[in-house]
Amino acid sequence: MAKVGGGMAVVRAGEEAELGRLLGSGQSISFVSSRLAASAGHRAAPVHLFERAQARVAELERRLGKDSSNSSKPPSSDGLRKPRRVERRAAERAVRRPGKQPGAPGTHLAQVARPDEVVEHVPDRCGKCNADLVDAPVVGVETRQVFDLPRLRLGVVEHRAERRRCASAVVTWVDDAGEQEESFTLNTL
Repeated sequence: MAKVGGGMAVVRAGEEAELGRLLGSGQSISFVSSRLAASAGHRAAPVHLFERAQARVAELERRLGKDSSNSSKPPSSDGLRKPRRVERRAAERAVRRPGKQPGAPGTHLAQVARPDEVVEHVPDRCGKCNADLVDAPVVGVETRQVFDLPRLRLGVVEHRAERRRCASAVVTWVDDAGEQEESFTLNTL
C-alpha cells in the first residue's frame, strides 16, 4: 500500500514502481499521462493517484522555475548560477529606444505665474558694432524658469530675557521655560 496525500490508496507494488520510474526519468507529464492512461484500461490503477502526482510535479516544476528575477526571492538565493536573461527580438530592440516612448504622455514642470525671484538679463552693448543699447527698443523677451531646492541653512534664534525692577525693588524675569521668577534686592537705585 502507498500513502498518497492525506488518504490511503491501494496500489500494486509494480504500478507504484512504474509511476516512480516514469516520473523520475525526466519524461514529460503528457508522456507519463499517456502511459498511465494506456495501462489504466487493463489495470485498476486509481486515477486520482495520477492526478495528485501530476499536480505535485507541476507544483515542483513551478517552484524550480523561480529565481530573484521572477519572484520575491533575494538574489542571494539564486546560488552560483546566474539566471538566463530573456533576449528580445531584433525588430523589437530596434524600435524601442531608451527614454520616453512615442505617444506616451510627457511630464514637465510648468512655468509659474509668480516666480519667487526674477533676474533680468539686459545686454548693454551690441555684439557686432559695440554700440550702446541702453536706449534701444526691446524687441522680444525670452523667459526661462529654473526650479531649485532652497539651500538648507542652520537657523539661530537668540533669546533675550529682560529683567525688570518694579517700584518695590523686586526684580522679575521669565526664564527659558517660560516660568516667571522673582528676586528681592535691598539696594534701590
